[in-house]
Amino acid sequence: MKLLYALVLILVLIVAGCNTGDTNDKEKRNTHWDWWVDASSGRGTWIPLSDHPTWTNGIYTSFYYDGKVFERGTIREGKHVDTTFWFDREGNVYGYKLHLKDTSIDYFIKDGPIKVFGNDGKIRMEGIVKDHKSGDRWTEYYKSGFKQRDCFLVNDTGWCIKYYETEQLEDSMFFMGNTFAVVKHWFENGQLAHSVGWKNNQFDGELLDYYENGQLKQKGFYKKGQFDGQGEYWYPSGKLNGIVNYQNGVTTGRQITYFENGQTQVEAFTVDGKLEGEQKIYNEQGKLVKDAFYKNGMEVNKTP
Repeated sequence: MKLLYALVLILVLIVAGCNTGDTNDKEKRNTHWDWWVDASSGRGTWIPLSDHPTWTNGIYTSFYYDGKVFERGTIREGKHVDTTFWFDREGNVYGYKLHLKDTSIDYFIKDGPIKVFGNDGKIRMEGIVKDHKSGDRWTEYYKSGFKQRDCFLVNDTGWCIKYYETEQLEDSMFFMGNTFAVVKHWFENGQLAHSVGWKNNQFDGELLDYYENGQLKQKGFYKKGQFDGQGEYWYPSGKLNGIVNYQNGVTTGRQITYFENGQTQVEAFTVDGKLEGEQKIYNEQGKLVKDAFYKNGMEVNKTP
């Protein structure tokens, strides 16, 4: 209750501060200008949107295309602070963003169905608000009108899908409660780029990375957020690039890399990410160019 009272008080003060000066200039109450009240002088002036980077300390009001208030917030040292208020097409505050030290929180005033419009009057979001945040059904749109993100969940379980503006699939995420189970990403040409498992708020399971031409780039495994086991890497041509062994996120065991012509490039062993034992380095013709020995990452003996 205290928080809500404080927010209402801030909003009243902001509105009062913005009702001074020429705020009703019909030529500028549009998507190209913002009304700016400087924190030091308290004076208001119209600022073109191209001048946003010059803002330092003050309160801004932005508008819909037809002059109605769209958004109002506070800038301090060039950054959004305190609370940014969002207004619907009828002039009512439908939600706000709380700017905290290391994060921000979106809050919608009412639960239930909602449609959110951009300052151009076109729909940007629609869905069901639950517990004052985006709920199980939520869709976001680009300015072009194409879908940008679409979520469909039942009891916090289901899919969220993100699209490129070309309508091509970009990402898909399967939710189970507050955690993901599967994360996938696509290139804009439709080719799968990345697939990885997710469990208990960290990567867990098989990782597959691809080049944009569809060739497998990397294959490995995550265990509790860290690489574990054998990782394989390929060139865009499909030729094997290397085999790397991991344990708890660091290289441990036999490591080998290849030139694209198939010749061995480096053979080595590591322990806890440091070279240990013999390391051999070859040129592209297969000739041995270095044979050295390491202990705890330090070279202790080498043969030209």
